[in-house]
Amino acid sequence: MIGQRSTSLSERKEIYNYGCYFMSLTMMAWEHGQVGSTISPGRIITGYDALVKSGAMRKDCYIESAQGVVDYWGGKLKFNGKFDADYKLADDEVAIELWKLKRPAPKEWFYHFVYGTYDPWVKSRTRAFGELDSYRVFKQLIPLQK
Repeated sequence: MIGQRSTSLSERKEIYNYGCYFMSLTMMAWEHGQVGSTISPGRIITGYDALVKSGAMRKDCYIESAQGVVDYWGGKLKFNGKFDADYKLADDEVAIELWKLKRPAPKEWFYHFVYGTYDPWVKSRTRAFGELDSYRVFKQLIPLQK
């Protein structure tokens, strides 16, 4: 899976600059529904357009429906909600993590979503030097094949 800041996505500045939650959801859904397949930059752009059109996501990549994004990619997951950083995942749950990093003014905090070892920015400073803020938790409907 490519990162959101890949040159192949640079024509879509919304994804390139703000798409970490979208890309993390895409990776998670893909892993929990399309095992063995690949996803190309063209499919990511097509997905972005379809999800914006459906209302699951705004043009600025703000996610209105995490379940809608997962369903679009065929992920076998059910959104359980947002939980604090101290939440303990059950064996049948997976999560998107939201990290935060304190920065100088004018923008005091930077936020960044990641999924497991997949970091949409590849090596984000927010994840490397920040702290875990919260989880977006999903129940696995079908256990992941290993």
